[in-house]
Amino acid sequence: MSCNRYLSLFALAFAAVANAADNPFAGAWKLDLQKSNFTGDTMTYSSESSGEMRYSGGGLSYTFKSDGKERAGILGELVAWKQIDDRSWEITHKTKGKVTAVETLKISEDGKTLSDTVTGTRSNGEKFEDKIAYERVSGDTGLLGKWKSTKVQIGSPETMDIKDYEGDGLTFYSPEEKFTFSAKFDGKEYPATGPTIPAGATGTLTRVDPSCFELTEVYKGKPFWKGKYTLSEDKKTLTVSGGMIATNEPMTAVYERQ
Repeated sequence: MSCNRYLSLFALAFAAVANAADNPFAGAWKLDLQKSNFTGDTMTYSSESSGEMRYSGGGLSYTFKSDGKERAGILGELVAWKQIDDRSWEITHKTKGKVTAVETLKISEDGKTLSDTVTGTRSNGEKFEDKIAYERVSGDTGLLGKWKSTKVQIGSPETMDIKDYEGDGLTFYSPEEKFTFSAKFDGKEYPATGPTIPAGATGTLTRVDPSCFELTEVYKGKPFWKGKYTLSEDKKTLTVSGGMIATNEPMTAVYERQ
């Protein structure tokens, strides 16, 4: 799902209401796009003996045909690919029967760059448009080959507020996507719920020290994303560093306390 490769499934859009005096992480946060870096991830398109194509990225993959039919994607979603012309495609993503995003992929005339425009409507009714630029790493023509992201433009920065959970954990709730995740710092799996969260999505929290914790995202028992959340000394900045577990393609998201 190329529209969400630069973000995790649910770790980067959490929000809740809390008294910051009770927990150093508690409060309202907003993503600072200027200080964050979501580039450097890769995706690969290959051909299958069945005549289908395969998308691979972040250690996850699925097969498809550009015939407009829905097929299983990654992380519980359905995808439908439709070819527009020789150099462009439209991909519709669905989760729990609802369209979560529509991508438009377009390859440049020289075949060296790929633009990915992602549009949709968040669970709170807010429309969004994100743009990702890729450069070709391998392959000669068409989608076949490996691509690396060089620029990510997020149309509307997401917010994140956090509150204490039972004295030894955190609760997250996203006003944009209306999902919730609560977990203790015990390394055990806890469920994430919401209109854009597929069944079988869970997460774990592990405390590193008083100003740092790790969050691991799990889908149907298999960990796939891990990030470290570090609070600055003045408690005004929260930095998330991590990425897909199967690849060494880290990203950094920086949040400022509101």
